[in-house]
Amino acid sequence: MDLARRCVQIAREIAAAVPVARIERLFLPQLRPNPPQSGEFGALVLVDGSVGLLFVLLDETLAELRERRVPAQLRGSDPVAIAERFASAEPLERAVGLAALNALGQCVLRRAGYLPPAPDSLAGIAPAPGDHIGMVGYFPPLVARLRGTGIPLTVIELKRELIGREDNVEVTDDPRRLRGCNKVLCTSTVMLNDSLDAILAQCTGASQIAVIGPGAGFLPDPLFERGVSAVGGNAVLDHQDFLRRVARDEPWGDSARKYCIYAADYPGYRALLQSPAAPA
Repeated sequence: MDLARRCVQIAREIAAAVPVARIERLFLPQLRPNPPQSGEFGALVLVDGSVGLLFVLLDETLAELRERRVPAQLRGSDPVAIAERFASAEPLERAVGLAALNALGQCVLRRAGYLPPAPDSLAGIAPAPGDHIGMVGYFPPLVARLRGTGIPLTVIELKRELIGREDNVEVTDDPRRLRGCNKVLCTSTVMLNDSLDAILAQCTGASQIAVIGPGAGFLPDPLFERGVSAVGGNAVLDHQDFLRRVARDEPWGDSARKYCIYAADYPGYRALLQSPAAPA
């Protein structure tokens, strides 16, 4: 089953197993050049306070969401019906669908009281001598950290101005270069642009593959079924404080926390759905 259909199937199973709150709002950051990091994400908020984050700087996502008045259209909607849009070939529909999948994922994790541990910055991928690290999407702080280790790093990046080689770091737009990497770190944008399966097809020599980013709040089962070893996202703990901070261009601070779910100790979504609801 392809990735989108599997994600939608899980969303439907969630709705059949537990009460699912309606969508309260889709919050969008301001549209402007060079926003701060807090302005890179929208937030789809359910009535129960569950939040699905959405990266809005891919192509014209933010401008189109505003132009089409998507926030007004989503208010009061069933998030499972919106999650089904993730199977669309239309990029904006897919983006909105992923936001709903993220909100549903956070709803299930919160309801089950499942608190994944806070990750290290590389989601358990510990660089060691003899490694060749792959990275999908250019993470400047992580590139700087790995550059200092001397361990070979290959970054797959579409921005032409970043392509080149310096010291132990190669930046290329050719995903086939991942075939020589034994550990791979991917941005969660691979879910938005529908490139995950194509990327995984090149990771034939990788013993560890992690997908990370605030936009990875969905339940990780479809990725674990494909051999991904870890999925790291951000859980919004106080959605009102979170939205205030974003509106003021402030860091998220303690309104949200990073976490990482590891395939080796994850119980699976069906076990989470069968868990007694945790106290609010």
